[in-house]
Amino acid sequence: MSKRFNVVFVILLIAFLAFIGCSGKRGPAGVSATAECLTCHADDSNIRAIDGQWSNSIHASGSNIDRNTPPCSGCHTGQGFIGRISNGSIDTIPQPDVINCFACHEPHTNKNFNLRTMAAVDLIQGGTFDRGTGNLCANCHQARTPSPDIPLTEGAADSVFITNPFSGPYWGPHDGTQANVLSGQDAFVFTGAAYSNSPHTDEVTNGCPTCHMATPFKNIAGGHSVAMTYSEFGEESDLTTGCADCHGDLTDFNVDGTQDSVATLLRNLRTILIADSLLSPDTTSITVKAPLRTSLVKAGAMYNFLLIYHDGSLGVHNTQFTMDILNASIAKLSPENLIASNR
Repeated sequence: MSKRFNVVFVILLIAFLAFIGCSGKRGPAGVSATAECLTCHADDSNIRAIDGQWSNSIHASGSNIDRNTPPCSGCHTGQGFIGRISNGSIDTIPQPDVINCFACHEPHTNKNFNLRTMAAVDLIQGGTFDRGTGNLCANCHQARTPSPDIPLTEGAADSVFITNPFSGPYWGPHDGTQANVLSGQDAFVFTGAAYSNSPHTDEVTNGCPTCHMATPFKNIAGGHSVAMTYSEFGEESDLTTGCADCHGDLTDFNVDGTQDSVATLLRNLRTILIADSLLSPDTTSITVKAPLRTSLVKAGAMYNFLLIYHDGSLGVHNTQFTMDILNASIAKLSPENLIASNR
């Protein structure tokens, strides 16, 4: 996979997620609650294995816990997420901790270490996500309302004005749009366009953990690392253990070249948006060129690009939905770059 374009895209996405997001003051890091588990369970090899997996996760990295003020703290800090899930409060966290064991699980002294919630999630951009244990993830891994907001249907407004300095770099549905894409919701809909879903939408009943927390490869993919790709001996590989029940002996995620097609569509749409002076040509990040006044149609195409780019799966989560909205966006701006899909 390291030689394919989609890996380059994923690397750029990871870099983007690590360095931008909501703004907030940096607070001193707290003591990880995950380490507390090993105080009593030091001789439990399963707990130690889980800790090793988690240590290799983006959750454990702490790269974004400086987003410790509202509303960002409700997802970017362990304490903030607990408060948000427990009672809806989103506060400034003076000593932010990473997303650790206690962020997702109730301490067993109170609740036997159950997940903090499995309730269906009312998505910020509209609709509901209800996929079992994956509901916990959807509380944060979903699109947010951009500022300024736009209606998600063509003809509902004439133009959009995106101001500087804050709105430009961070305008759009934010960095984690997986719940929306998997469930096939909250894309900008052009007049005459129809978006359909692939089987993952209905058949992956527990959503995210089905694949992301499947039987791990060592401690660098699957399990509590939540990683779907890994590098070993200089070779990039996909973790396909969660795919076997439906797909059999699958070797990678680029089934029938789907990821390559989505990567091409993203590249084509981004090129169009750059040519229209909507996105920055900077190759190290994806940012809107603000201040910007543009038509709702062009803002909608830009929103759709960011929705899929920040999903990060290159179509794996919902192939048909992904290709439908990218093709519809390109068709409005530059129809010669379309790629057909019957998946």
